[in-house]
Amino acid sequence: MKPIIHQPLSCESLASALCNRLQFAGWSQVGSSVGVVSGVIEVPSSASHLDKAITVPIRVIFTDLWFGIIPQVYLSERPIWLKTGAEWHVFDTGWVCFELPEHWHDHVLELVRLDHNNVHELAAQWIIRATAHILHVHYVCHQSGRKFWPETIPFWGHGEEGRKQYKEGKILEVIVRKNV
Repeated sequence: MKPIIHQPLSCESLASALCNRLQFAGWSQVGSSVGVVSGVIEVPSSASHLDKAITVPIRVIFTDLWFGIIPQVYLSERPIWLKTGAEWHVFDTGWVCFELPEHWHDHVLELVRLDHNNVHELAAQWIIRATAHILHVHYVCHQSGRKFWPETIPFWGHGEEGRKQYKEGKILEVIVRKNV
């Protein structure tokens, strides 16, 4: 493993933060501006989070501009319970759509603007939690025989639909309405 350089916006800082949240993790740099972290993510196997976690190998690929350009998460293996397609936020290539790129861009850059010291830690936490959440939904739906993404779990649309929802604050409206 490469030595860690303590610069909050470096490839090394995000790689270190991701490695700290994954099992059996390591990272490499491709060229001067691309980082790849490989490891195993723990996914809660039940809603109570008390049961043993399921583990899934993943790769996170990011550039040295990760604070403005959303990192990409790929599953290194495809569990038998995994569903694919846009409605499941996981594609045949293993790519996991864990967040709307515009949402990532705006929120992470706001932390940078505020000169937040732990941007890399918060970004790594966001990536891992969001990915684990999506995989958890897959697993629970498989266990319960669900064929469709649960309506009670809001998500952004993909592409132009998601950008429009984000601009209009649609997901926030759904979350607030469900929690009232």
